[in-house]
Amino acid sequence: MVKRNIVLYIALGEYYANQAVVSLVSLLLVYGGKRPEFGVIVLTDMPDKFVEFERCLNLDARKVEQDEMLALRGPQGFVLRPKIALIERVHSELQGNLLFIDTDTIVRRKLDGMFRRIQEGFCYLHTKEWPLRSGRKSNPELCPRDLAFTLASSTQIQITGETEMWNSGVVGIPASAGALLRDALELCDRFYEVFPGWHVEQFSLSIILQATGRLRGCRREIFHYWHNKELAKNTILKHKEIFCSSPTNSVLDKSFEKKIHNFIFQARIKYYIHKTRVFMRKQNLVYKIYLLFKH
Repeated sequence: MVKRNIVLYIALGEYYANQAVVSLVSLLLVYGGKRPEFGVIVLTDMPDKFVEFERCLNLDARKVEQDEMLALRGPQGFVLRPKIALIERVHSELQGNLLFIDTDTIVRRKLDGMFRRIQEGFCYLHTKEWPLRSGRKSNPELCPRDLAFTLASSTQIQITGETEMWNSGVVGIPASAGALLRDALELCDRFYEVFPGWHVEQFSLSIILQATGRLRGCRREIFHYWHNKELAKNTILKHKEIFCSSPTNSVLDKSFEKKIHNFIFQARIKYYIHKTRVFMRKQNLVYKIYLLFKH
């Protein structure tokens, strides 16, 4: 039986809401302005910004209050914890195949193929970044050989130097795999308790989903410009009348597609300049988690 397919965005504050608008317009663009069969949920504190999309998408903009977001940070106050918590909540409520997409994204291809694979039991994260061991080649003795423990669900977790960090700008979960999200949330809490680092959320999802043996990336389908939000901000402001006014008119405007491709090209150049510094910073942060847990 084919389950319901849902795309999920979390867009809190005007900055992220504007990014979500751009991503949604790019989604409409690849579908030629036609209404896709899947639904779209936007969790936001600015639902009015997404009303016009209801004319061309099966979209539900749900109001999220600031107090609720603060509560979802948990007792440790981790600002990225609500991402996993909200994905898990929506997945549990809908009992369908879920594809979460960060707001700082451009949809480049139709998502139907991704949903077919999710229906078949595959999971998605955006892209594989690096194995943990790769940043410690000069000091191999520092890389833990093995790390194993058990979660409340009785899930056995094993991490080695070959465990890979994936980017969580996209998270795809089959309808039947809600337990994976609950495990990821528990793992996130356990990691953050001993090492309050920004990438604990991403690392937790990486560990849980790659352990399924059915994890895929989607760089070809979705462009994620996490590395250059300033360029994105300037682009959105410069073309605000196109990006943020009428989504249906934006799709019909042929110049929009050119602006999207120019944006991706510029962002890629900036990315490769920026890549090495970010790579090492993220790698060292996650490696410290290893050192804390191996003792």
